[in-house]
Amino acid sequence: MSNEVSTIEINDAFIERYKGLIYSEIRKLRLHDPELVEEIYTEVIIRILKTIENYNSTKGKVSTWLTYQT
Repeated sequence: MSNEVSTIEINDAFIERYKGLIYSEIRKLRLHDPELVEEIYTEVIIRILKTIENYNSTKGKVSTWLTYQT
């Protein structure tokens, strides 16, 4: 169970650190519906958390990886 808590804490910290970058990528779509923006943001976060194990720090920064994931 402690591993689960650690994973949740890491995911929360990750999201908190990179949410601005994720939102800025979504804003590039120039959407005017805040609910749609929130829906897209949620879907992107879910996708990122499912694929985070694919991140390889020897190939680039997290911010670069994120912009290719979104």
